[in-house]
Amino acid sequence: LLPESRERAAYAVVVMTSHGDEKVAVDAMKTGALDYVVKSDESFARMPEIVDRALRTWSYIVERRRAEEALRAREEHFRSLIENAHDLIWILTSDGNIRYASPACARVLGYSADELTTKSVFDLTTHEKRADVRIALDNVFAQPDRPVASIMHFEARDGSERILESIGSAQGGEKKPTAIINSRDITERTRSEEAA
Repeated sequence: LLPESRERAAYAVVVMTSHGDEKVAVDAMKTGALDYVVKSDESFARMPEIVDRALRTWSYIVERRRAEEALRAREEHFRSLIENAHDLIWILTSDGNIRYASPACARVLGYSADELTTKSVFDLTTHEKRADVRIALDNVFAQPDRPVASIMHFEARDGSERILESIGSAQGGEKKPTAIINSRDITERTRSEEAA
């Protein structure tokens, strides 16, 4: 009747018995019972109150499960959007360390997402362009919660230069703030405009 935890219970259970001890009561409550009542005239008189309290507790449990399920569904939805996006999506620390790199980052730069999360964006820039990337990153962190646009030049694994048009927003309120950067590879477009 009782699952291994209250979180997995499929229905509200109140255990009423004339037999049992404190250990049985504790075990019943741990495995999902909402209350444990010893049979007596007093407990029968209090049964409407006991049931009402159990049903209120049960409704909180059900509501929390719904909220958690809705949150999981939203997370899966956004994960799917990010994983299939053509734009590069990064989460960076103020010192340039890459906390997250979307699959598009890996496709454009030739590194796996796991490899990128062991790097800093400064590892992906030539010495000549490093100062520009530093300025762009500083501008994002200087204006928390406001989108800041920039053009950044990165070096792909094969040595080719990739030009990224980026917009980033720093997320305040953390001990170590991060920025979410959305980038679009404009290398080919830029080369075409330069050639024209």
